[in-house]
Amino acid sequence: MQGMSQVIQVMGAMVIFSLILMNMNRFMVLNDLALIQNEYDQVAMAVGQSLINEGRVLNFDEDDDPAQFTGPYSLGPGWDESRTDPSKDPYDDFDDFNGYNVTKNINGVDYQVDVEVCYVQQSDLDQCYYGSTTFHKLMTVTVNNTYMDTPIQLQTVKSYY
Repeated sequence: MQGMSQVIQVMGAMVIFSLILMNMNRFMVLNDLALIQNEYDQVAMAVGQSLINEGRVLNFDEDDDPAQFTGPYSLGPGWDESRTDPSKDPYDDFDDFNGYNVTKNINGVDYQVDVEVCYVQQSDLDQCYYGSTTFHKLMTVTVNNTYMDTPIQLQTVKSYY
């Protein structure tokens, strides 16, 4: 009887030990998933920020005369401009990025990038304004991939002064 009691105790200890190991493994997997998600977010922010930096150095508008600014519904590249086609002129002003979308493959992961540029009023720099031209344009860059929980959205405002 004594030997059977020890076998049962050893089996109980093995069950408890295996439960502890399974919980430790689960926590390690959850930690790895959080690290991977963080890496996706960092890459998405870097991609978005590079587009914002590229746009910020360009002119506010094609025309320097405020009376001739591109209309709110005409923002985007001209027929003779392209960001990727070498046979066309490169983007030369901030709003040329409006409507730009591309899929970038980085380390085997496809990141979908979408850019919107619109006029905003000084009193509300977060809301697109389509009533007329203003002295402020908002660029919103959205970056996403299939592994991210929520897309990364970066914004910047460029002012004409």
